[in-house]
Amino acid sequence: MRSIGSTCSSFRTREPEKEDLARLRLETCEQYIRDRTYRLVSFETPARSMDESDYKRSVRDWHSRIEQGYEKLLMEELGEGKCGAFLVWGDPTLYDSTLRIIETIKSKGNIAPRI
Repeated sequence: MRSIGSTCSSFRTREPEKEDLARLRLETCEQYIRDRTYRLVSFETPARSMDESDYKRSVRDWHSRIEQGYEKLLMEELGEGKCGAFLVWGDPTLYDSTLRIIETIKSKGNIAPRI
């Protein structure tokens, strides 16, 4: 929670079916983020293709689209020296895939100083 307290921008997915979890994440931000000028940036997570003929390729393509969206968020929403957080706790699948995707973005070196 100390880490979330220093963010300037928080990114959250729009998940109508998980509105209670989204509300809890927002309440946590309001409680722990010290800088009251922080921004909450909502974004759409691309839907995964339900083509089950090649499940692995479907997931790989889906994660690639999510990665592109995350990179765009980081490039457009975080200024130099700013810190952001992806609000994904409480959903193990989203949390785990987000960690992998962020590591992939960092490994490219394009925006590593911002992560």
